[in-house]
Amino acid sequence: MKSQCVIAIACILLAQAQNARSQSPSFESEPIDSTLSGSALEPSSASGLLAEPKSAQSGYDSGNDPTVVRKRLTFKSDYIEFANGLVANTSTIQASFPILQEEKLKLNFGFDLPMNYYDVETPIAEVFSGFGDTKAQLMGIRPWSERLTLLAGVNLWMPTADQQLLELPSLGTFTSVDLGTGKYRMEPLIGGVFFASEQLFLIPLYAHDMSFAGKPDSPAINRGTARFFVNYSLQKGRYVSSETQFLINYNNDNDVDAFQRFELGKSFQNGTVFYAKPGVGIAPGDFNREWGMELGTRFVF
Repeated sequence: MKSQCVIAIACILLAQAQNARSQSPSFESEPIDSTLSGSALEPSSASGLLAEPKSAQSGYDSGNDPTVVRKRLTFKSDYIEFANGLVANTSTIQASFPILQEEKLKLNFGFDLPMNYYDVETPIAEVFSGFGDTKAQLMGIRPWSERLTLLAGVNLWMPTADQQLLELPSLGTFTSVDLGTGKYRMEPLIGGVFFASEQLFLIPLYAHDMSFAGKPDSPAINRGTARFFVNYSLQKGRYVSSETQFLINYNNDNDVDAFQRFELGKSFQNGTVFYAKPGVGIAPGDFNREWGMELGTRFVF
């Protein structure tokens, strides 16, 4: 009799245990990913929320971030009107190539091939056009912290510009007009890139342009350029950028040519970019820039 009661009690306990097991979640019978799929702490959901601004721009490269070193080709035309009536239009082919891609240091080499056009308002109205001075650039990029990257480099300008003859009827003679500076110039530069967020970065940059050789009768060059960039990425490859320039001529009583530019652009996932960059002078003097417009396109190859 006792044995029958023990068996009955055991059967009741076993039935209750099986019933409780059927009502509790089973981690053995379900795969881990399906068990976590509805969880608020799911890693994929959390990372997606945190990286939304970056994922919105994934695959887009405007070409304005100097820490992104790629083989790049740029075609641009920069139209400038000066306060004294001079009109300058420079069409430039730019190319850049990474020559070092290390975690702590990147080196980028590039060059500019400009074609200059000048419309001069003088008693003898003249239009000049031809090749300008060639520029080669070496830029070093070194990450300093998670948000800050340091920039240091040098530009080398070579007097490759064309010369044109200008007739002076009043003197009955001709003179030679150089479409460049006629000088070899070295321009060291230093700056940084500060990433305020995944969509916003700032670039302060200073370059000092100095001539060291060339034609003795050409004016010496000694000027500095301070530039400050603000770049903000929008959705689907669109972006806006601001560039404030201060060109300081140390050989002309430290005359300052202040110029403000705004860039509106659209980049595509294959690396192609189209942009427009209007600009306006800030209280321009007689020989300073009054307004301008730059149009260009960039390619990755």
